[in-house]
Amino acid sequence: MNPDYASHPDTAAEALGRVAGEAVERMRAVPAPRESVTRIIERAAAWSDVADMAAPGRAHPEERPVQRRSPWWALKVPAAIVFISIAVGTSAYWVSRPRPAGDVNVKNAKDEPRPGNGTPGQGIGSPAPARQAGTSPSRRLAVAGDATILVSTGGAKPISLGDQQAYDANTTVHVWDWSKADASRPLAVSVSTGMAVSPDGKWIVTADGRLVDAATGQVKHLENFEGQVRGLRFSPDGRALLLLIYRGKANPRPGEGAIARVLDFPSGKKRVDIEGQWPFTFACAFTPDGGQFFLMDKDQLMRRWDVKTGENFARYEPAFTNSIRAVAVSPDARQVAGAGTRGDIHVWELASGKLLHTLVTEQPGLTVLVGLDSLAFSPDAKLLAGGSSLKLVLWETASGRVARSLPPQSGGAVHVRFSKDGKKLTTVRDFYGTNGRGGEDLLTYPEVREWTVGSAEEMPLRR
Repeated sequence: MNPDYASHPDTAAEALGRVAGEAVERMRAVPAPRESVTRIIERAAAWSDVADMAAPGRAHPEERPVQRRSPWWALKVPAAIVFISIAVGTSAYWVSRPRPAGDVNVKNAKDEPRPGNGTPGQGIGSPAPARQAGTSPSRRLAVAGDATILVSTGGAKPISLGDQQAYDANTTVHVWDWSKADASRPLAVSVSTGMAVSPDGKWIVTADGRLVDAATGQVKHLENFEGQVRGLRFSPDGRALLLLIYRGKANPRPGEGAIARVLDFPSGKKRVDIEGQWPFTFACAFTPDGGQFFLMDKDQLMRRWDVKTGENFARYEPAFTNSIRAVAVSPDARQVAGAGTRGDIHVWELASGKLLHTLVTEQPGLTVLVGLDSLAFSPDAKLLAGGSSLKLVLWETASGRVARSLPPQSGGAVHVRFSKDGKKLTTVRDFYGTNGRGGEDLLTYPEVREWTVGSAEEMPLRR
């Protein structure tokens, strides 16, 4: 930024105001649901903290002091004007936008209070605070690593993928097998916590320690669940379960840590506890053999741990600006990638920790891709797919260049996977809010789409 902006805030405000206007027009030009726009606004607001993050000794955004020191103070006024303009402009546009084409399927409407139901996160059911979609809370979801199984919650009746429904406080578990049908199969189980699904899609584990048979709905209880389980993830072989546990009763405070706990599955026997982990967000990945896992520590560095001994094998630099949203390991276990909340995307050599690429995220005609929610390597490890609010992008891992971008309909993917031959991509889109004909708030259930890798064209789901 031009240093004159610090001493001439009025000039900065005028210049940045024009940038804000252009940003709003760009956002209006992108066909995205209001949930996606909400993410963009929240992340744009977070950018105003970059100056504080650059100040010496500021390790985490939660630990920022209340007082500001010159010259960063002078940048706050124009920055605030920019982000308020973006928020107001985009909110006004999306609230007044026409209802999506097609009939609205409204089921199970109730005039009940609307408590938060949590945030779906990367198919791991991360029990973070609720993200609002309209005024209806988004529900959690979880996706099996290998099987075509998606799990979430809703009313008592079957729900089709992509259904738009009024809010229902019911938390009946629904299981979808998108290779067979659009409609879900409700189970006689209610879950209001985060969830994870085993790679084969046969088991559901809840954050309150229940083991649910996805076929019958039978429930057992697992040991070694305690405190707040803020994240759940299965190893690729399904033999281990990683938990992120915070022992406090309220939400974590700055400086507090969490425990990374590895359990045997399905016995629930504890293998190891690793203290001092970052408690605010949960993004992780296992090596293909399930023997090691990656998790961000309190210094915003990604580290590699042994699932049996808890030994720390390596750390990967640079540190992320804020925190990590997604991690992926290549099938040949030679590369690992991480995507941060502020758009920093790095690819390292797994064994040595050498930084291979910091990926380019600027796309022609679009804003910077900030905060990818999903990452996946192709079977030959030559491509890396990243799903953001705007669209899904493919990078070449050898060069770090963008290989191709998928259409805007690919945006909002919280789960992405390649087919075994690498010719097809499957994406699972997150919940998002929209408006019905009468202006009522509706929640759109996840959608599963398939794409050709070579041409980046959508293809019909095969059943």
